[in-house]
Amino acid sequence: MTLHFSHPAIRRGRRTVLEAAAFSLPCPAALGVVGINGSGKSSLFMHIAGMLGTFARRPAGGALRLGDDGADAGPSLAIVPQEPALPSWLHVERVALLYGTTFDQLDAAMPSLFLQELRGRRAGALSTGQRQAFAVALALSRGAALTILDEPFAALDFRRRIG
Repeated sequence: MTLHFSHPAIRRGRRTVLEAAAFSLPCPAALGVVGINGSGKSSLFMHIAGMLGTFARRPAGGALRLGDDGADAGPSLAIVPQEPALPSWLHVERVALLYGTTFDQLDAAMPSLFLQELRGRRAGALSTGQRQAFAVALALSRGAALTILDEPFAALDFRRRIG
């Protein structure tokens, strides 16, 4: 299976943040997007997510297809933005259920994220790094055709980064 992606130039006001581009990659695969702060990485991710109908305003132009026959397969998407938002009033166990998994399954599948220490806590009581680790675990658990992690290690402590 192959992911095919193309996009027009992406602008923010009068400034072009990304030139038009296209690429294909075999799935499953990992693709890293590297650049200095402000170079358009997050804009690219939000554009991809918008192309999948995740956000209210769809981008003008571009294409995203999953499959070798050229048909739009409507790929599933999991995304962790730079600052993940979780329902602050819910305990992490309940948030996991909203994502179609259990907290125990997340903890067992990703021990290097040290999720066990979050058990019984409300999502709003988590530190920035704990919230990010939990959001990464939730996204990876979906088994989506396309998973976007925007700066996934930025707020993680050392032990979670090397795990």
